[in-house]
Amino acid sequence: MDVLEIAKREETRPLSKWVGAGANELSADSLERLFANEIPYIRIPDFATRDECEHLVAEAGQHGFNAYRNVEPRIDKLGITVFEYNAISKRRYFEDARTARQIQEAIFQRSFDPIARLRGLIEAHTAYRARVARTEAGADYFAGLVRRIEKGTLIHVDFAPAEQEGWCVGQVTHQLAWNLYLRTSGNGGKTHVFQRQWNPEHERYKDGSYGYDPAVSQGSEKAAFEPRPGEVVVFNTRNFHYVDPTADERITVTSALGRLSDRELIFWS
Repeated sequence: MDVLEIAKREETRPLSKWVGAGANELSADSLERLFANEIPYIRIPDFATRDECEHLVAEAGQHGFNAYRNVEPRIDKLGITVFEYNAISKRRYFEDARTARQIQEAIFQRSFDPIARLRGLIEAHTAYRARVARTEAGADYFAGLVRRIEKGTLIHVDFAPAEQEGWCVGQVTHQLAWNLYLRTSGNGGKTHVFQRQWNPEHERYKDGSYGYDPAVSQGSEKAAFEPRPGEVVVFNTRNFHYVDPTADERITVTSALGRLSDRELIFWS
């Protein structure tokens, strides 16, 4: 059976509202509830110190940011994504992933490795094993953008079974994103998550390379959070979501986190 058909069969039962508020800790229960779309997000406070966050920002700044291709409003990032390479090639992605990982390793060695830290928390508090995604041929994906969003985003989803056909990450049945907030603004920058999950019928609302007409979320419950430096927030990116513009810098480390099986999670960007 096609993985998108599997994902459609596993689509969360339609609910008019979440059955609980966001969780304030990562646990086996909160993670399963997030996969099931019963809660809007998981917040992990004090994941990193402010000094660790600022050190990572400073190290990333030594390498510079560039903008996503074909994305408006502009979003700057350090690293690469499968989203961009859909229009180029998988071969180029894995070639460029080697260079991106080398830059990332240099940054993390001089600051700290948030992916390794999050993987440790997942494996300590849930039954899952977590790893960076890898092809059957042994090519590693890149995972862990340093991203700067100042002008906000359009309402959108991130769901590899629908968007990355032919990539092994498209085999996941559930997809989350985690964001470690390195710098945040006291004026704007909230993330809004709708209770509505993507399905193929929503493609009629698609507007441009990644965004959707806001009508796609009409009538659905919405949760919002305003992050603090040093915390991680995890949410289900099959749910429609968007980020408000901010007056100041909003810098994160982020990647996708997908479920391959009842015991295995993968990171990728």
